[in-house]
Amino acid sequence: KDEFRSLALKNPDRAVGLSKKCGKPLYLISLATEDDPLQPIFDIIKNLAKNSKQEDELYFALDAISLYVTFNKIPFQQVEFFVGACVPCLVKSDVCWAAFSRFYARYSILDPTGLYEAVEQQIDILNAKEDYGPIFKIVGHAFVFKKDQGKKFFDLESVQDSIRNVNEFSSPTTIKEGLSLLSLLCSDEELRKEIAVKFISVLTHGIKSNDIDIQELSTLVIIKTWSFTQVELEKSISIDELYNTITKKFTKTTIEGLAYLSIKPDVRRRIRNDDEVVFDLTKLLDKSQNDSQEDLYGVLVVLANLTTIEEKSEVSELKKHAQKGLESNIEEDPLEIVEFQADLLERNILASISGHEVSPNSIIQIVRLIFNLSTSKDNRPQILAQGGLKIILKFLNLSTFPEETKIIAYRAVSNLLLTTDPKTIFELRQAQYALFLFLKTEELPLKDQLPALISL
Repeated sequence: KDEFRSLALKNPDRAVGLSKKCGKPLYLISLATEDDPLQPIFDIIKNLAKNSKQEDELYFALDAISLYVTFNKIPFQQVEFFVGACVPCLVKSDVCWAAFSRFYARYSILDPTGLYEAVEQQIDILNAKEDYGPIFKIVGHAFVFKKDQGKKFFDLESVQDSIRNVNEFSSPTTIKEGLSLLSLLCSDEELRKEIAVKFISVLTHGIKSNDIDIQELSTLVIIKTWSFTQVELEKSISIDELYNTITKKFTKTTIEGLAYLSIKPDVRRRIRNDDEVVFDLTKLLDKSQNDSQEDLYGVLVVLANLTTIEEKSEVSELKKHAQKGLESNIEEDPLEIVEFQADLLERNILASISGHEVSPNSIIQIVRLIFNLSTSKDNRPQILAQGGLKIILKFLNLSTFPEETKIIAYRAVSNLLLTTDPKTIFELRQAQYALFLFLKTEELPLKDQLPALISL
């Protein structure tokens, strides 16, 4: 390193050439310090980024600059050119995308206004050129990094134009990127409503595409925006067609779509009767088949929804919202749900779940699922045999366990002890202690007190 630093001071062109040949700009940048930023090195790299006609040389320079500004506090005005040089390459080069992400993170802190204005200018240029892919990547990245900044970009007329025009002018890849952006933005309620109003024609057009991935993504966004009423009024697609499209090719998109769709009673009934979809869902509980925390969470949400025998007083605001304008007279048959619960246990689902390291969000769904299964006394021996009680007691020891979920977990323990011979329960003392804690809960309803006391 000392020899290379000496070379960088004496012959910066040679040092940059060697670093470029090795493809390691980080090593070159690591030589710079706040006291000695090696300005000649930076000037050479900057010149490459501005003037190079060779892609590999340009990518090297952009990568180096993004690293350089990470280690050195450079005023945005001195590196504003980076945005114009990097943005057009975002889709075709992973190196450029990584460099842009690094640069964006740095100047979102140092000069957010300067950064926003420079990026906005590039978005306008890209839209005029009908080059929409980089626009979608930038807006999505900004939204994930800082939601308000992402929403500000989304409000730009050039961004909304690019989404409206993408079906007409772009490649399937770019269309998918645009739909993926809409799907991401749906996590914000305000944007979800805006998307439903402004882009429903884009989405219905996408559903009719010959590309199954475009069909799926369009369907997912419609599901997320709760636009079923609008779609049905347009007589263009039904709920059944949405279900058929989202399950046509079982993917991540399918799982996410079913997590939303399974809030509707008639869809829940359809999924329970769809052996192929149930098989695909439960298969993903096997760790050897799936190591994605995101997919696991989605599957758990669907299964928890499918196994719920809902009391009228427990309909959540989300479910009311989901069914708004879509009320049906379909009532779920509790016996059908109990049969489905038994079928899941025959598939050994709890034993499969126990093999995963799970996220806090997944824990909530696992507790819901085990409680739902425990409401039928016929299921309880299988739950115990598959380690369901052990799973619940393990979660109850977590300090981060949400209070609402903890109550559901206690109810599951109460159910499991209620009709089981205590001599057959290995975790009896832990379970009894959990119920003692449950009974100490303030304002515990009588419907919870009595089963817990009997279980003890």
